[in-house]
Amino acid sequence: MKLTPSLETGTLRNGIRYVIQENHTTPTVAVCVYMPGGCLPETGKNNGISLLCQRMLLKSSKKRKWDVILEELEFLGARLSPSSGKDVCGIKLDILSRYFSEGMKITAECVLSPGFRASEINREKKYIFSETEKRKDELVGRASDLCDKLLFAGHPYRFSLMGETETVRGVSKEDLTAWHNGLYRPDRMVIAVCCDINPDPGRDVLEEYFGGY
Repeated sequence: MKLTPSLETGTLRNGIRYVIQENHTTPTVAVCVYMPGGCLPETGKNNGISLLCQRMLLKSSKKRKWDVILEELEFLGARLSPSSGKDVCGIKLDILSRYFSEGMKITAECVLSPGFRASEINREKKYIFSETEKRKDELVGRASDLCDKLLFAGHPYRFSLMGETETVRGVSKEDLTAWHNGLYRPDRMVIAVCCDINPDPGRDVLEEYFGGY
């Protein structure tokens, strides 16, 4: 469906919804792959699993280790970054338009088939533990967390994005796999593309790498 001459929305063959905004200001493409998530589906027992899962998407895939993927991203001049909020999570890609197809292939690999290697999970947990302790010493951040606990008492919005040390420590590889499988479903996923390419070839690339999931 064409909303404007340069804005198109539609659905891939597996049900993933997309929107493509044609923009030729610069020869670049920005992509967001989002879905409901974040703290909203978390509980007091697994608080922090969403952020950990998002960060693990950029540690390895089932096919390749992260250093190999990172080398390819650097060669393409691309940036891939995770995102997790109170009620949404996803991943973002910034890349030159001429490498759009290559960038989406890597994005799909990371998003749809993360490796969840045990050594990388432990390493990422240690990073989150460190950041959690730092935040306790940041008065503004600490005050914000306390406000959330009071304002949203009894609601998942009260949870910290980073989780608590105890809850994150208890997250296993199996927990992450189940969490990913529950959130990253075609019926929950949306892809937004703002690009220096025409919508038709842009849609074909989305269909190629995400339509068969």
